[in-house]
Formats: sequence, structure tokens, C-alpha cells
Amino acid sequence: RLPGTRQIYLNDYPSNLFLDGACGKLSGSPIPGLGIDATEGREIDNQGIALRGKIIQATDSFHQYRWNFIGPLNPSFRPHGYCASNTWFTTYEKSMAIQGNKLGTAHPNAAGHAAYGNLIRQALVAQLG
Repeated sequence: RLPGTRQIYLNDYPSNLFLDGACGKLSGSPIPGLGIDATEGREIDNQGIALRGKIIQATDSFHQYRWNFIGPLNPSFRPHGYCASNTWFTTYEKSMAIQGNKLGTAHPNAAGHAAYGNLIRQALVAQLG
């Protein structure tokens, strides 16, 4: 329903940020409901992989409407997980310090957004030729 739109691009979200569990306040946290162990981290990744499958299925189903999939993002983000020294994610502690609440937790930080943008740009350049 957007006649002037040349292409629509959908991407996944890196879901492998907690594969080894969380660290800091999110690891075995004394705060009920906040801790994320390796088992929960793997389940988060499994759900992300399932969601990625649905996104790919949607882009395949609606390809005639110029829907394109960009990704997967997991391989690039894996070395920069939540607990990595060079993380691409906002930690609980950073979110609390910067925003004053937990709502920024696990979202990309500045480095993550830059990487995200570069990956999307590379995919667009490759697809648009």
C-alpha cells in the first residue's frame, strides 16, 4: 500500500547476547526475576532463531511486495555479547546510570548501533548493486 516504495528491508535482532549467561546484577542476582543463567541465555537465543525464521518466511512470502531479509546478525554480534569486554549491548548497570531505569538493558549501545548500521548498509549495497 506504499506505491512509491522501491524495497522493504526487514532484519533480525541479535539473540545470542546471553549464551553464557549474564554478568553483573543480572547474574544470579539477589533481585528476584533478574538473573539470567546459561540455560536461559540459550533459550533466549533459541527464541530469537525461531523469530528470525518467521521473519525470513515473511520476506519469502511477500517477496512480490519487495520485502527483503537482512541478516543474520548473530555471527557479527557473538564476540560482543552482553558480558564481553567489548560488548555491543547496554548492561543493566549502564542503563540504570544513564537512563535511571532498566529499560535500556540488552539494547545495542553506541558500538552496537554502529555495527548494526554497518551490517545493514553492507546488505543494502550488496542487494541494490
